[in-house]
Amino acid sequence: MTIAIAAFRTKVLALLDDPTPSRFTANQIDAAIRTALEMYSQFKPDVQTYNIDSNGEARFALPASLEATAIVNIEWVHTDPIYSHLIPYYAYLQDNQWVVETKGMTIPVGQQLLIEYNAMHYIDGLDAASGTSVPTADENLLSMGSAGYAAASRATSKDETNNLNPGEAEVLMKQSLFWLIEFEHRLGMPSTGFTYASWLDKNIDKAY
Repeated sequence: MTIAIAAFRTKVLALLDDPTPSRFTANQIDAAIRTALEMYSQFKPDVQTYNIDSNGEARFALPASLEATAIVNIEWVHTDPIYSHLIPYYAYLQDNQWVVETKGMTIPVGQQLLIEYNAMHYIDGLDAASGTSVPTADENLLSMGSAGYAAASRATSKDETNNLNPGEAEVLMKQSLFWLIEFEHRLGMPSTGFTYASWLDKNIDKAY
């Protein structure tokens, strides 16, 4: 069962040893969660699909409401055994709207296309989001990353103000680095998606 923002805040504050809280502000915690969520989404994006009918032309625009970080695949939903369902394409952003250009082929008008794309993850209650897309298995990972960013934020604040305990900022920064290094290590390699696909025949090795 996925959790909402209140539970994420509790997890992060527990790592920071500030359950009340008394040392970290609500804005610091939420800002840290947003930053960690953005980083997490780059490495483990929320993969979504969208269906659209072909306009019969090589170039078409996706809805402006489609908030994608990358277009991963475009599939022609048909049953012709000669061609792969994946079609060659080039996708780019124009005026904050995704535009797709097919390469070497034009899909007949009215034929259905399945767009697979990467999107940002969201947490129920954070920035008015409804539902949580972060898998349950990664909730602790995201909480650790959030704690790392929160600790770095507080360390910066302590370093720039009159602090009677000058070692506090150093301790916070060391703990922040420990969490963030582990966070990025466990994320693995970033997933940016394909910018194009170039195969037509199912028998062709997709690695070429």
